[in-house]
Amino acid sequence: MAFAFSNLCRGGGVSSDDLQLVALVMNRPLAFEFILYGLFLAGVSLAVQHKAPDFGQVTLVTGIAGGALSILWGVLVLCGYRRRWWMTLALAAVTLALLSQSVTAWMAPVRDGDASPMRMVAVWVTVLLVFSFSLLMNVIHGQGRMYGRERDANTNVTNRT
Repeated sequence: MAFAFSNLCRGGGVSSDDLQLVALVMNRPLAFEFILYGLFLAGVSLAVQHKAPDFGQVTLVTGIAGGALSILWGVLVLCGYRRRWWMTLALAAVTLALLSQSVTAWMAPVRDGDASPMRMVAVWVTVLLVFSFSLLMNVIHGQGRMYGRERDANTNVTNRT
């Protein structure tokens, strides 16, 4: 992406090779992060549902749907899918749903003088929120090593093995 921007700033325009650099932002480590995140999201959502059945329904639906989508995106990236727009939108929706659940959990009233079950649920939902937000930032910024094309010292586009 920096190469495309630098070519544009020099007045040289943007070539199709430079645009392919921008498109190749998903990589194998990020795919494995998506798969592990999906499993973690679904598992913790099931635990929250078990701990607080009346509260955890939205968290359960968000966790199962978001976990399934995350696993699907991870598998698709391993199979060669490199675009990130739909992944970003799905992860943003899960993050917003978890944000609302986290705020609701922390503001829940204490029942029968025992705050520990609801506080534990609030902690777990907040942990899910932090992981979701972190993965969202990782996807938006395209962290990790890029697989695909890169420029060498001679400014020729070469393939990386």
